[in-house]
Amino acid sequence: MKRFASLVLAFILLTASFGARAQTDGAPVTVMVFEAEDVPVDTCWFAETSISELVGGGENYRGLAADLRDAETPIRDYVTLSLSNSEDAIAFAFRDFRAWYLHQVSLNDEDEIAQRVMSAIVGHVLEEGLNAMLPGSGLLVSTMRAAGGEALSAIREGITSSDAPNPQTFLDAVADELEDNDSRVRGYATAMFHDTSNEPLMDQVETIKFEYVMERRRAERTASRAMGQLTPNSCTGEMLNDMGIRRPTPANALEVREAVLIDLINRVRCEQLRGNPISNCETDAGTNRAIARGAARRLILVGRANVARMYNLTDQSQLDSVCPLEAFNTMLMNPDCRRWRASR
Repeated sequence: MKRFASLVLAFILLTASFGARAQTDGAPVTVMVFEAEDVPVDTCWFAETSISELVGGGENYRGLAADLRDAETPIRDYVTLSLSNSEDAIAFAFRDFRAWYLHQVSLNDEDEIAQRVMSAIVGHVLEEGLNAMLPGSGLLVSTMRAAGGEALSAIREGITSSDAPNPQTFLDAVADELEDNDSRVRGYATAMFHDTSNEPLMDQVETIKFEYVMERRRAERTASRAMGQLTPNSCTGEMLNDMGIRRPTPANALEVREAVLIDLINRVRCEQLRGNPISNCETDAGTNRAIARGAARRLILVGRANVARMYNLTDQSQLDSVCPLEAFNTMLMNPDCRRWRASR
């Protein structure tokens, strides 16, 4: 269903204005002027609560205004947790990739990719990692991706120019920086809440805060208890998810990790196959990306410590997870998946 938040907020501002006139001897009323956008989301408070229940006289509005100010902290904490989980997942992908890369170089007796090339690959992958962290094209995630892009570019450039003499140490250094993400993700959230020059963004943030306040009030009214943290399965969490702020769940972290690992493996394979007349990414991009997708899933399933056996799976559940990804071409399937296919 679609929430017409603009209508509700206009009513609140009108009530605030009358409330302010009626209480000239009280504290000054701060009137917030914003126009919230319509945000499609299911199971919202508006479907079950009338406006008259939410806003009474000016005193009630004062409480609402205070609640809206207080709402920033739990929403900021939630957004920070979501981004921190995603950056940790990207760091996991880089450590997974390092294990795969070193194993491939050793196994095939190949020369390592030049450091400058690896640095360029990592730059592209970090950019794609931001897209996995903050999916969609909405204003909220676009603003945060811009802040994140600057921060992650600084990481890559700083490591490239200092303590990374080869691709191995470079990958370790990038993963270390990604894991040390507390101050960085707080910076993303700051961009969300305090880019005061972007009025449409401020409108969206106020809509989120309003949703959280209404949901908290309903929880307190129906369950006689305070709603503390903002949770992923809440209406506000659903709204944020629709806007591109992923729910901070293990499943979403795994999705980000796998997406980044696929991109890393695919880009390195493409570099290794450059100029190969039989197979290369210029003429057969789909097949090579599918190979990277299967390799990423294999590595995550067995763990980077067991990279040597990632192409010799025996566990049925692991085969069921990986082999359908490799079924695009029987000739290119790994032997364990050929056996899996023959047994079905």
